[in-house]
Amino acid sequence: MKRLTILYLLFCFSCILNAQTVVEKVETVFVSIEDTSQDVVIKWKPVNDTSKIIGYKIFEYFKNEYGVWGQDNKKPIDSTKKSDPTIDTFSYPDVKTRSVRFVVFSYISDTSLGARLNISQTIFSTVKFDSCNYTLTLTWSQYYGWGTNESTNFKGNVKEYRVFNAIANEMIGKTTDTTYLISSGISANTTYEYYIQAINSLDTTIQSKSNIVVKKTLTQRPPDSISTESATYKTDNLVQITFDIDSTSEITDFDLYRSSSTTGTFSKIASFSNVKYQLIATDSDPLSTTAYYRLQDKNYCGITAIYSDTSTAIVPVLLLGSENVTINWSPYVKWENGVSSYIVDRSLDGENFSYLGSTNGSSNSYNDNISSLKGKLTSGRIYYRVIADAKDTSFESVSKSVYIDLTSEIYIPNAFTPDGNGQNDKFQAFFAFPPTQYSLTIYNRYGSKVYETSDSSDDAGWDGMINGKKAPEGVYVYLIYYSSGDKKKVEKKGNFTLIYP
Repeated sequence: MKRLTILYLLFCFSCILNAQTVVEKVETVFVSIEDTSQDVVIKWKPVNDTSKIIGYKIFEYFKNEYGVWGQDNKKPIDSTKKSDPTIDTFSYPDVKTRSVRFVVFSYISDTSLGARLNISQTIFSTVKFDSCNYTLTLTWSQYYGWGTNESTNFKGNVKEYRVFNAIANEMIGKTTDTTYLISSGISANTTYEYYIQAINSLDTTIQSKSNIVVKKTLTQRPPDSISTESATYKTDNLVQITFDIDSTSEITDFDLYRSSSTTGTFSKIASFSNVKYQLIATDSDPLSTTAYYRLQDKNYCGITAIYSDTSTAIVPVLLLGSENVTINWSPYVKWENGVSSYIVDRSLDGENFSYLGSTNGSSNSYNDNISSLKGKLTSGRIYYRVIADAKDTSFESVSKSVYIDLTSEIYIPNAFTPDGNGQNDKFQAFFAFPPTQYSLTIYNRYGSKVYETSDSSDDAGWDGMINGKKAPEGVYVYLIYYSSGDKKKVEKKGNFTLIYP
């Protein structure tokens, strides 16, 4: 009996000792990250009976090697004894790279801990830049710590998340989600800083801030400028367009566009890759009229940041007068300092051009008197080209070679008088320029052939004789075939009258 009494007393003493060491759980109010220092701030509620503790300890709470959370899986952060604290600030760089869980325990002795109520986890935010659409997408981890359910890691009681511009310290939006899209006001090669703030739904004065996330919106550096050297016809069916590109450009893909007018729609006609410094492009299917070209850069998103000045491939227009040809052309568009002059060249064979004349940079017309050329051309064509010279540079743009065909200039009399007086004694066709092929056949009113020749010279023609005898007066029919300089065949048919004065 005595032995039982002693055991009972020992048991009761043990109960008293245990009762003296049991303390209430420590409740963490929030864990947050400072704006400027990025230090961790933890606030908690002190226990009511401080006589049972000598302070508090903060631990990082993590999973073990098997991926399990547990009280044994903790790393001490701050072991300083504190008499009655409610908040602690300390440096913990890990919060800048991941979400970290913290717990606060009461500190009973050098070897013993009390208890904790909840686990609090920092918000870790990241940001992605969409360089194609110039948007920023912020994402962050959910805040843990304000719930009361251990099995859900204390999720809950988050009213909303607020998104702040960290540089201006201004709220730019809010959401109940853990992602936020910034789709306006984003510029290339600019640094942006943001942080997220979680708001407690039970007490909105309780808040938790994330790390500050920094993003520089790096993109391919576009060229500062794309300048045009020239647009020059190398052949009648090939235009060469030369562009100089800013050497600091990181963009190497370009598109060539063409339009039939300076105010019209530019359409893409070619694409180029791996281009640096200079691009010599060609258009093997040029327009029949004056064309305008420009070059546009294209980053890896297919977006254009800059395009060149316009380059002009000139196609002159020719107008034939009785004794002259007028050459008109559209002005060259556009060199930075404009056009100093236009040079007009002429050729009688389409190859050997020689200087004909020039105009100043504001005149787009030139008149060529061709009276001295009549009867002296074998091809029947006169070719012209215009060369635009840039001011203050050696750039020049050579137009398409165009021609006027004068073999179609034919005169056929409606009567002749073969009386030997030296005037109008022969019937013949008169050309401003000799045709390449020619035939004249004359028939009487009965359809019988009375004359035929392939000679178009001034000495040729029918003299009114048939088999050595004078043909009778009356109406005759002619049939003429000839080819112009471009080998186009022409037929002329009509009648004329033979008259003896």
